[in-house]
Amino acid sequence: MTRPTRSAAVLLAGALLALTACKDEQRLYSYNEQPQATPAATMPQDAIHARAAMPNDAIHAPMMRPGAMGQAAPELAPVAPPDDRPHLPDDATVTSVSLVGLSFAVPTSWGARTPASSMRAAEYVVPAAEGSREGELVFFHFGPGGAGGTMANIQRWVGQMVLDPDSQPLVYQQQRGPLTITEVICFGTQNPSGMGVGPTEPQPGSGLHGIVVEGVPAGSLFVRLTGGEATVRAAEPALASMIASLELESE
Repeated sequence: MTRPTRSAAVLLAGALLALTACKDEQRLYSYNEQPQATPAATMPQDAIHARAAMPNDAIHAPMMRPGAMGQAAPELAPVAPPDDRPHLPDDATVTSVSLVGLSFAVPTSWGARTPASSMRAAEYVVPAAEGSREGELVFFHFGPGGAGGTMANIQRWVGQMVLDPDSQPLVYQQQRGPLTITEVICFGTQNPSGMGVGPTEPQPGSGLHGIVVEGVPAGSLFVRLTGGEATVRAAEPALASMIASLELESE
């Protein structure tokens, strides 16, 4: 049997090296041609903007606010307001207001003042009922889609109060043409907002009357009255009349 010559052995080794290099290059080419790794899932757009869209000192509050006992906002189901709900008398003196494409009327005795923050579109002082504290009526506007859903914000408002043991929130909802108006009324201890606006200490004997007006092209209007319980109760006819006067302004 003839042994391979040295030159034949060299040629064979060279061929094997070439074949190995070719396979390595093929593997490298295949690796580089692989689709790039799928990027990590990005945060949904609505989640990114959720904080920016959340209302500030009026509406932003966790579902549970710690008070002397702490409590979670109960689940709420709106009902139609009662037919015999009191309103202002026909001869009451009112002032017409135009705000974010809506017109409505408020009692002239409610004094307008400069809003305490940029989140507040308008602000009024409601005179105190006898033996009670004065009220603060604030109108908030955040643009189309701002501040989240109506019932979520109603829940947040209720969550800012430690409700009296014998008190349950009243939630009304009604339709006025293209407008959907939802209200919440509750009583108890108002907790500080934690946003640098409003009371800095818990306020027992308080009331809250919140209103959300949907169907406004410029975005929902949020209205919140807080103050002494007697003051908030006394203001209910005026707020019912204000709601009855709500109208979309012409373009």
